[in-house]
Amino acid sequence: MFTIFHQKQDIDIFFSEKKHGPMRLKQPNNHQNRLKFLTKNQIPTNQCCFAQLSHSNLCRKVSGSSKVQFIKGDALLTKATNLFLFVTVSDCLPVFFYEPEQKIIAVAHAGWKGIYLGIIENCLQAIKKCNGRLKKTLVGIGPGIGSCHFEIKSDLAKKFKLYDQCIKKVDNRLYLNLKAVIKIKAFQAGVLSDNFENVDLCTFCHPERFFSFRRDQPKHVQPMLAGIVRYKPS
Repeated sequence: MFTIFHQKQDIDIFFSEKKHGPMRLKQPNNHQNRLKFLTKNQIPTNQCCFAQLSHSNLCRKVSGSSKVQFIKGDALLTKATNLFLFVTVSDCLPVFFYEPEQKIIAVAHAGWKGIYLGIIENCLQAIKKCNGRLKKTLVGIGPGIGSCHFEIKSDLAKKFKLYDQCIKKVDNRLYLNLKAVIKIKAFQAGVLSDNFENVDLCTFCHPERFFSFRRDQPKHVQPMLAGIVRYKPS
């Protein structure tokens, strides 16, 4: 999926698609969907840490455990090896982080609210608190809703007035480019352009591959899993 992470032999990125089924635990059969996806990718359940989302700006540092973990927050960070960090997304953006010198990984669920509240800045600050260098940090945005379909009202446009270059007007309708906002925030924090990558895939535009809450408007959200791991050197 990413070029910048693919070059790192100790890092792996995971992203489920529509064919794997919805991953919301509160719905019948979704637990089995998760287990099948983890088994297919040879991921031990007891080495997984899942974020319990609240559309916040909370980035939680976690450590290894002998059993599966469920942590409240919208981003997870660790220096542990063989610990699989997961968030769920459905149009919201999965954002992956890796600082190779201090061996720090993180993954964030970034919707408009979390981005507005500072989830990206908080993840990068958490990396710095772990003695990471932002000039060395890799940041990648996975599949999520693009500006082509993220229509907003004037009240939300006002919240992002500092990023008016990321808002376009088409036929008297406003569209926000969340990926561009993340890019600006990352660069302002000190991430280098060579270490930033956006997978230009809009979940709304690809019904054959991805669930999309805005497109499908399901009774219950149908999220996908997004995860990262750093393997222990062999």
